Amino acid sequence: MTKRSKLGLAVLVTLIVVAHIGLWRDPDIPLEAKRRLTGLNALGWAVIILPVFAVNQWLKAKTRKD
Repeated sequence: MTKRSKLGLAVLVTLIVVAHIGLWRDPDIPLEAKRRLTGLNALGWAVIILPVFAVNQWLKAKTRKD
């Protein structure tokens, strides 16, 4: 992983964390809505990240020299 992509990933994770902190600190949003939005966000990221990780592991296994 290059230094630029690591920086981009760190910025993305930071923005996600800051957004969740803002969501949970907002007194106007009901607690149940906060829970649903947080769960939906986690599910969405899992749908994106898990297949990418699985394909990466598969590719490493296929290209590994025996």
